Amino acid sequence: MALRYQITTKATRKRDAYILVNFLSPYTAAQTPSQPTTEVRTTTDNTTLTTNTPTTTKTTALPPDTATNAHSSTLFTITDKVRPPQNVTFHIFIIEQSLNGAFNRAKLFNVGFNESRLISNFSCYIFHDVDMLPMSPDNHYHCGDSPIHMAVAVEKFGFKLPYNDYAGGVLAMTGEQFQRINGFPNLYYGWGGEDDDIVLRIRSAGFQLIRPSIVVGKYKSLDHKQAEESPGRLNLLENASSRIATDGINSLNYTLLSRTIEGTKVHIIADVGST
Repeated sequence: MALRYQITTKATRKRDAYILVNFLSPYTAAQTPSQPTTEVRTTTDNTTLTTNTPTTTKTTALPPDTATNAHSSTLFTITDKVRPPQNVTFHIFIIEQSLNGAFNRAKLFNVGFNESRLISNFSCYIFHDVDMLPMSPDNHYHCGDSPIHMAVAVEKFGFKLPYNDYAGGVLAMTGEQFQRINGFPNLYYGWGGEDDDIVLRIRSAGFQLIRPSIVVGKYKSLDHKQAEESPGRLNLLENASSRIATDGINSLNYTLLSRTIEGTKVHIIADVGST
């Protein structure tokens, strides 16, 4: 079934998006209705989170970079390919950035995490680039005792890691792990840098980065327009360690432009600011 979007006129001015796909028992649209809106969000809003406890507690996060019909179809192809744990349902959060400012992939991940927590208590998040399609039937999307980098053999990199510390493409973390590393950094506007920053956060928190075999972690590269390079990424990386405690999910702020819910699919458009 195609995902129908209900968005405000302002929200149609979009640049890119990411998707959060959660493993949980289904909720109904009546419980969390569609809400075209304009609301300023900060992480302090989480004091009003609902307290309902889901029957299953697995979550996946998938991020495409536009919410066009073609990318929506890609998303459903991904969810058909992956093998979640038993008794688990995908919940899909499409997190889309407005046209205001350069693309900020990492901050959209934080927005998706924050917005999903306003709906339910998910525990496993898989942060997934839209241009990567899993190729192995043994690629079970799940979380573990440490963050898991799942995209270890990507077609556009010759089915090998581009460098040892690469953690892009598909990254799985529990909600507890994500909060322990203070989520993604919010300052990387444009392409590049945030994946290296997140590896530093993972290791600084005492985690090891887990990877599957190159056979299991094999991904096809889909056609995808890359955002412009981040001009300040190298300077940000030089000071990344000093910012972990202050730049992340605990300092997140954005404007919610639209939220539409249909079954287990949620489409969110947010203004995450500019450089």
